[in-house]
Amino acid sequence: MLGKLKKKYFLYVPFSFLFLLGLTACQESERDRVLRYDKGTYLGAKDQSLGPEQLQSLQSRARYQFSS
Repeated sequence: MLGKLKKKYFLYVPFSFLFLLGLTACQESERDRVLRYDKGTYLGAKDQSLGPEQLQSLQSRARYQFSS
């Protein structure tokens, strides 16, 4: 009887430990990420809009690169 009991504990203890480890493995930052994806649709956070100076700077840089 004692031999069977040791075999049970030999199996249950490691599996219980792995199960509990799996429950605590999710980090707080990963819990709110998107898990369902729609093809062709961006589901992330909205980007910031550029200010007029930044937009002008990027446009002039693009013109310079295009002309080279």
